[in-house]
Amino acid sequence: MDLKDFDRHDVLTAVLGLSASPDPTIAQAAIGLIGSHNPYMTEERIPFWLGTVGQANPGLAQMDPKMKNEGGELYWSDLVAVADGKADGRRGHSRLGAGLVRKPELQEPIKRWLLDPASSVRSAAIVLLADIPGQSTTGKLASLVDDPDAGVRAQWPARSGWPAESNRLPSWQS
Repeated sequence: MDLKDFDRHDVLTAVLGLSASPDPTIAQAAIGLIGSHNPYMTEERIPFWLGTVGQANPGLAQMDPKMKNEGGELYWSDLVAVADGKADGRRGHSRLGAGLVRKPELQEPIKRWLLDPASSVRSAAIVLLADIPGQSTTGKLASLVDDPDAGVRAQWPARSGWPAESNRLPSWQS
């Protein structure tokens, strides 16, 4: 069977309902498929994407700056609904599925997620901030220096991926 046998849009539509499955394994697999065309879905790709967007960094291969997340663009509001749900096992994962969507409508949910009690949710929101560059984003990142969770404090500098703006961020201790 050729992978081109199935239209991507048809497959995304078919699995969309599974993203809210009560079985976390099924839900995470569906969310992974919906958001699979963005570098935020795996821990391994995040630093390479964030470390090379808009600039070359020695030792890092530059990723395609025109990369698109078709599933996230089509179903971002569904991913937000899952992310705002009560199923903690997939909340952060579904947020990352919205990576590279860059819709202004995502700014409010991201702002809300930065204040979420779950550290995995705050960490995912930090990654999504990269899709909203600018002074207000830098301010939001800087506010996370005092996050109560050491894991979030330790992750945000590497995940922020804005070496060109790092001089504007405060120093921190974990």
